[in-house]
Amino acid sequence: MVSLAVILFYYLALTLGQSLAERGLTPTIPAVWLPNVLLLAFGAVLLRQAASEPAGARSAPASLRQRFGGKRLERLRRRLRRPH
Repeated sequence: MVSLAVILFYYLALTLGQSLAERGLTPTIPAVWLPNVLLLAFGAVLLRQAASEPAGARSAPASLRQRFGGKRLERLRRRLRRPH
């Protein structure tokens, strides 16, 4: 759901920038590049936030815990940690 909101925001911002540039209300280059810069900043904030989070701090979502149970989830974790 969050990804759809991000895509919708990007599309709307890009469309708005293009229409403002076509009407001559703003310079073309900044108007078209602004959504890209905003998305870059948002991604950098999220990346920094994820990098500062300790490894393993996030547990598996409740649906996975319910579906796999304790032992099954632990086997899945070990399998995913194994080098390939």
